[in-house]
Amino acid sequence: MTPYETSAAVGNWLPAVLEAPDDLELLEKILAKVESYVLLVDSRPIGWLAIQKLEDGPMIRGFVIHPEYRKRWLSKAVLQQLELIFFGYGDFIFLEPENINIIENALQLGAKPLYDSNMQATGRMVFTKPSFNRRLH
Repeated sequence: MTPYETSAAVGNWLPAVLEAPDDLELLEKILAKVESYVLLVDSRPIGWLAIQKLEDGPMIRGFVIHPEYRKRWLSKAVLQQLELIFFGYGDFIFLEPENINIIENALQLGAKPLYDSNMQATGRMVFTKPSFNRRLH
């Protein structure tokens, strides 16, 4: 989905909740490196997800839920959408959480901390097919 298609799909709330650069050229360069998805509930856009393909594997680069839906937990329909998106890339997908809310939500969805070969935390989390929590709603 192009930046323009994403913007049209989610309406005017997305720029207000993203910490996006003011420079439109820079924003377009960033968005050109990711694949964007709009999360829907009853045909209403309630979230946005961006995934970048990297050497190590796919990485979640942006994940935003509409402010009205943040206090309620994600519906089963959104969880099913996330699962289809995540595992369309393979058996795992990485996340570099930016704040405690993202970490808590990722843990609830079944993400696990990722460790290097010396058992040192990498700061990344990983979703795998067996660990993804399909029961949250």
